[in-house]
Amino acid sequence: MTERPASHIRLTLRPPRPDDAPAIAELETAGLPEALRVDPALAPLLAIQARARAASLTSAFPEALNRVAELEGQTVARLITAREADRLHIVDVAVTPSARRRGIGAALLDALKAEAGPAPLTANIFPENHASLALFAAAGFELRHEDGSAQVQAHWENDVIDS
Repeated sequence: MTERPASHIRLTLRPPRPDDAPAIAELETAGLPEALRVDPALAPLLAIQARARAASLTSAFPEALNRVAELEGQTVARLITAREADRLHIVDVAVTPSARRRGIGAALLDALKAEAGPAPLTANIFPENHASLALFAAAGFELRHEDGSAQVQAHWENDVIDS
């Protein structure tokens, strides 16, 4: 599939529904080695892990906004953000493997830039997540990896000054 500019992608952001469960499960396991994803004996363990991760995110970001992105009727991404006093923080963003390389991640970041308004937009990314680092860099985020930090800090500032 050819890549399209993010501005041409019309995503619908909405709260997750029960029928999004298969797409969300795909997102939860997409980064795992294939052997773990296809072994039916591991499905209960992966479900427990997904619930624990969700509980951890809820605990760390109790006011977070959890949404899914829909394209042409299909759930293609999950997005969790937290509005803090001085910024909009991207807690988690993930695109389903079947929808990657189509500009969806870039479209999500564009939507978040608009949503952030004058506030900075931030995210923390694991250094081994090369695809996310490339996505955020291409979207104009400054990437910083401080000594001793387990994650790369991504930071975007709206450079439009209101007069």
